[in-house]
Amino acid sequence: MGGDKSLIFKVILLAIFFILSYRLFYLQIYEDKYHELSESNTVHLESVYPSRGIILDRYDSVIVENKPTYDFFIIPKQFWVKDTSQILKAFSITKEEFENNIKKARNYSIYRPSIFYKGMSHQKFATIQSNLYDFKGVSHNPKPTRFYKKPILSHMLGYVAEIGPSELNYLGTDQLGRDILSRIIYGSRISLSIAFFCSIISLILGGIYGLISGLYGGLLDEVLMKLVDVFYSIPDLLLVSIFILIFGYHPKYFLTFEI
Repeated sequence: MGGDKSLIFKVILLAIFFILSYRLFYLQIYEDKYHELSESNTVHLESVYPSRGIILDRYDSVIVENKPTYDFFIIPKQFWVKDTSQILKAFSITKEEFENNIKKARNYSIYRPSIFYKGMSHQKFATIQSNLYDFKGVSHNPKPTRFYKKPILSHMLGYVAEIGPSELNYLGTDQLGRDILSRIIYGSRISLSIAFFCSIISLILGGIYGLISGLYGGLLDEVLMKLVDVFYSIPDLLLVSIFILIFGYHPKYFLTFEI
C-alpha cells in the first residue's frame, strides 16, 4: 500500500513538472504577446513647460508674448519610416544630419527618447502634422518660447533664450538661458555628499569586519561570511522598506530641490 502511495506521489510530481515545462516552452517559443509587450516597453517622460505672462504697453499693444514651438524626440528601437526622403523633407534636414541624429540617439539609448529636432515653429508643425503618423517612434513635445517683437528694452523686459555649448557654457543652457553644468553641480551636491559619507562608513565598518574575521578565522570567519551572504541576498527595495517600518517615515528625510 505504501508503495502505491509513493508511486502516485511521483506521478503527480512528474505531471506538475511536465505541465510547467510545457507552459514555459509555450510562453518562450510560441507566444508572441509578451515579446511584443517587452519590445514596446519604453520610458517616455514629457516635460510640461510653464507659460509666462504677456507684457503689454500702455496702449495694450503686445511687447513680449509666448509662441509655441515643438521639440521632436526619437526612440531608435521603435523608429521606422517607409520613405526616408519623406522625413527629410518634413524636417528640412539633409541625409547626413538625419544619420547623425539617429547615431546620437542610438549611442544614448535605443529604448529611451532622445532629441531629434528642436524648435520647430507652429506654422511648420501645422504643415507636417498629418504626416507624423507615418514616422513610427517619433514623438513631439510643445513648449512656449518667449517672443520679443522688437529688440528693445532688454534692460527692463529681459531677454532669455537657449544657446548651445560654447566656451562660457560647456553643456549649453536651458530654455531660460541658465547654465546646465552649474545646475548639474548644484543639484548633485547632496547625492555626492551622501555617496562620500556612505563610502567612508562602509570602508571603516568593512575594514573592522574583515580584520576580526581574518584575525580569529575558523568558525567565527564562517559565521561572519554567512551573515554577509545573507545581507547581500536581501533586495535593496525590501531593505529600505524594512528601515522605513523600523524608523518610521518623515518628509524631511525625502528632500527635493528646485533651482
